[in-house]
Amino acid sequence: MDDLVIYCADTTALVAAVRATWPERLDDADPDNPRFLLDKSPTVRKGAETLALVRCRPDEPEVRAGLETLAAAGVITIVGTWEDIHADPARQALVGQVYDRTPYTITDENGDDHTVTPPAEFARFF
Repeated sequence: MDDLVIYCADTTALVAAVRATWPERLDDADPDNPRFLLDKSPTVRKGAETLALVRCRPDEPEVRAGLETLAAAGVITIVGTWEDIHADPARQALVGQVYDRTPYTITDENGDDHTVTPPAEFARFF
């Protein structure tokens, strides 16, 4: 079983492509918020760009095939598993375009400041 990080530069194009090629995996009853019927993490967004972690189960080979079809059409990029991403600076950079890991400061109820660094992975299935 693979959990794959998927990058999309244009979600409008992705929705259109899924509607045309993989309609059984799209719930667009609410046109302002279409949902993909996949085991996936909540979407990380930055403008039109998005990231999601998608689970590819051995008993659902159509999920990987559908993702590969969308990737071949240029609608998404299959960035890879977290292991692939941690081992490759170019993949890390692509994820970093959308997922901001910049440390930030929060103030607790006592008025003390704490620096928080977002985790290296925006999602993980267990």
